[in-house]
Amino acid sequence: MQIITSTGKGSGFVVGADGWIVTNAHVVNGFTHVFVTGKGRSETTGTVVGLDEELDLAVIQVDDDNLKPLTFADSDGVSVGDDVAAVGFPLGTILGTSASVTKGVVSAKRQSNGVNYLQTDAAINPGNSGGPLIDDQGRVVGINTSRVERVFGNSVQGIGLAITSDHISNALPSLMSGELAPDYSATLGAASELTGGDYVNEKHWYSLQVPDGWRLNDDNPDQVFMTSGTDGGIVWISVERIDPDSFYSLDMYLRSGFKPAPDPRWTSWTILSERRIRTAVGQPQWEAQEFDYTFTDEKGAEGRGRLLWLLQGSQFFSLDALSSADIWNGNPAVRTDMLGVQSSFDPWTYFDNDLGYSLAHPVNWARVHGTFSDYMTADSGTSAVLWTDVVSDDGHTSAGSYGAEAKIRDSSFSIIKRQVVFTKRESPAYRIDYFGTTPEGVVLRGALLISLGGGNALWTIIQAEAEDWKEIYPYVEDVFLRVSVRP
Repeated sequence: MQIITSTGKGSGFVVGADGWIVTNAHVVNGFTHVFVTGKGRSETTGTVVGLDEELDLAVIQVDDDNLKPLTFADSDGVSVGDDVAAVGFPLGTILGTSASVTKGVVSAKRQSNGVNYLQTDAAINPGNSGGPLIDDQGRVVGINTSRVERVFGNSVQGIGLAITSDHISNALPSLMSGELAPDYSATLGAASELTGGDYVNEKHWYSLQVPDGWRLNDDNPDQVFMTSGTDGGIVWISVERIDPDSFYSLDMYLRSGFKPAPDPRWTSWTILSERRIRTAVGQPQWEAQEFDYTFTDEKGAEGRGRLLWLLQGSQFFSLDALSSADIWNGNPAVRTDMLGVQSSFDPWTYFDNDLGYSLAHPVNWARVHGTFSDYMTADSGTSAVLWTDVVSDDGHTSAGSYGAEAKIRDSSFSIIKRQVVFTKRESPAYRIDYFGTTPEGVVLRGALLISLGGGNALWTIIQAEAEDWKEIYPYVEDVFLRVSVRP
């Protein structure tokens, strides 16, 4: 649907058969009535019933009960790389009176002030605002909201932002009743105050240091928020799952064209510098792409920030530290705290600097000491155990040749499958799945991963009783994806 006011044109889409249409707040802000039209429909008057400037959503009702509403998809199920299309009326009526469809993919997932956005390279131009972003099944995954036009001070294309469908669905009942949508940032202010110490994210297997007096909210473990309180320092830690075959390294992710996107409410945003950083020897080993940037918020205040991107297996981490320019430049203690949170980030559960490898596993798996292995941990809730062995690579230069000759420790066990895995990586690994029965009659299932590096072969083995294997199997792939061996 096209939304027409005396100052401009935008887009919208039907969300209720009794004449309910949703659009962006900035399309209709300042108006109580607007004109609405669509393909094969004459222009009619619509009433702006509910509007929320913070969320940038509004609902309009027209006197037409023959409209067909679109179906919403669960935006949590949307992945980076998914096909999408932006629907709307770009440039008003310059390109005609029919809605246009521009195809693209989801480039990233972003969050700002508690609101989730999908970043897409589908063209979002003036007039598209308020139109739906749909998936390949025609379901709404977001509402086209804004586009980024300048990065590094240069004009860019292909960075559009859409508020996710989950936020739209949650806001609609309030907006339809003429009230403000729920304040998604309000809960952040109610976060519990932590007096320093380690924060552990059990879902995504990472930890970091919380500065003294900072408040942290992890109601959504995918999007953790920290604030220094009245000092104005902010740190976001967001995690999303990506396809590890398509993006098997941070370099591949960057080469695919993914770029940071600003808060859509900022009026300007410039990346000052970009570089690759790595942790020092003796620390958990990870590397990140670092972006330093400036911005001007919707109130005209200048700000500074530093964003880190990390890729660990199928987990993509974004660590964003930001504040006003006055705080960044004039309060070194707060800036040190913010950047200290970033540098304390530890995505590994275990790191062996002497043997040169690291791995991650669920944080409720406890280490078992005094065993034959270099490292062993056990799941507190099932029979699952994980252990590592480090042996000579016997002169092999590839995991494929080494793995083809490898034998599992218990010769009575049967091998289900042998295969080279992570073939797109610079150093592929070798995986063996097996099963067997103990002398006591217990049926076991297991999988092992062989990785080569530094003249050694690292064996990472996960094993459990067969009845528990289905429950812990989803962890197996994640553990293997995040095994790292020093060359």
